[in-house]
Amino acid sequence: MAKKFINLTPVKHIREGYKGWIDETTRMAELFTGNTAVDFQYRILTQEGERRVAPEEDLEIDRESQVFPPDSVRERYAETREGQSELNALGYSLSTMSGANRVRVLHECAVSIMGVEKVARNLCDIIWRKVGRGDGSSLGRYHNALQQWVDDLDSVLITFDWQAEGVISEDTLNYIGSVKQRMKKLVGFQGELTNKMIEEKKK
Repeated sequence: MAKKFINLTPVKHIREGYKGWIDETTRMAELFTGNTAVDFQYRILTQEGERRVAPEEDLEIDRESQVFPPDSVRERYAETREGQSELNALGYSLSTMSGANRVRVLHECAVSIMGVEKVARNLCDIIWRKVGRGDGSSLGRYHNALQQWVDDLDSVLITFDWQAEGVISEDTLNYIGSVKQRMKKLVGFQGELTNKMIEEKKK
């Protein structure tokens, strides 16, 4: 049975209303609640610090969470290091994740906790650290990574309707536009959402 929720996903119990984060699964049937005719249920750490267990049909992603999981849970699934971005702190990693897994972390965890705009800015920060300075002569080894970061950025913006009113501020649109313009100039790639499309949105 495939998992509907990945670790650290902010969730809400549909019937009981409590909120928390996915903290792995359990196959201990004596802990099951609700529908017990399943192979496993999700362990949840609630925002109040309690431990709960629930089947996936009783849970939904808390899209308005805006609450970061506590270190006690997060550190089990994400590497911690000084100066890391909030995305990295939620487990987002180019080197250890497939594109599909990165998209799940971004769409299901990061956007729910950080919001679309903050996720977009974090991704822009990652890209800008590589392309913001110099003439691009040293970017050859980052070419593939830059494409993947831009694809991830576009995936978030497109999925969560970047053109809708109030989703992205003009300041962040300017930042995204600058990143894409720099990408086009230095590596000849700016992703599905072009700088021109970003500029037209601001008019």
